[in-house]
Amino acid sequence: MNNNNSLIGQITNKLQPVLEEIDQQQFQQNASQTITQENTDTNIKFLILFAFVLAGIGIAIYLLNENQPDQKQQNSSNQRRNDDVERTPRQETREMQEMTYNIILFLAVDAEDTEGIIDSLRRGQKMTPEAVNILSRTSIIQALWQGSEDQFHKTGINECFEYNSSQEPNQYDVYLIKIEIDECEREFEQDVPQTSRGRGFKRLLNKPHTITVSKRSPKESINNPNLYR
Repeated sequence: MNNNNSLIGQITNKLQPVLEEIDQQQFQQNASQTITQENTDTNIKFLILFAFVLAGIGIAIYLLNENQPDQKQQNSSNQRRNDDVERTPRQETREMQEMTYNIILFLAVDAEDTEGIIDSLRRGQKMTPEAVNILSRTSIIQALWQGSEDQFHKTGINECFEYNSSQEPNQYDVYLIKIEIDECEREFEQDVPQTSRGRGFKRLLNKPHTITVSKRSPKESINNPNLYR
C-alpha cells in the first residue's frame, strides 16, 4: 500500500507542472478571445456611428439643394419686380423704338387743326387719347397710306418727309405723321369709310407702335399718286 501511495505521489508531482501550464494557456486563450471580442464590438459601434454621421450629412445636403431652386425663383421674381418698378416712361419709349415693325401708317394732317397734339406726339412718340379724338375727325386727314417699309420707299412716299420749301407757313400746310406698327389695321385701308378710322386709332393706344412727326410742310409735299384720302 505504501508503495502505491508513493507512486501516486511521484506521478502527481510530475503532472503538476503540466496541469499548471495547461491552465495558464487556457487563461491566456480566454483573455485573448475576450479582448478580440471587445475590439470587434468597438469597431462595430464605430462603424454604426460613422454611418449615422454620413447619413446626417447626406440629408443636410439634400435639404439644402431642395431649397436652392425656391430661393433662385424668389430672387428672380424679386429682380423682375424691381425691374418693373425701376422702368421709366423714357425706357418704355426706347424699348418700343428698338422693336422691329413691319408696317408703316402714313398720315398727312391739317396743320392748323392739329397744332395742339403735334408737340405731344413728337415728344412721346406714341398715340394719346387726345390725338385719337382729333385724328378721328374726317376733315383732319388730308392724305393716307398703309403698307410695308419696302413699299414705303419704293412708292416714294418717304420722300414726302424730305420735301424742302421756302414758302411762308399758310393755312393749307400739313404735318406728316409716320406710325410704325406690327400689322396692318383694316380701318386704314383704302376702301374703308373714313368714319371707321377712329376705331383704328383707339386700337393703337393698346398696341406697340412708334410715331415720327415732320416739320410743318406745304401741301405740295404730299403730291404722290399712291396716297389716298
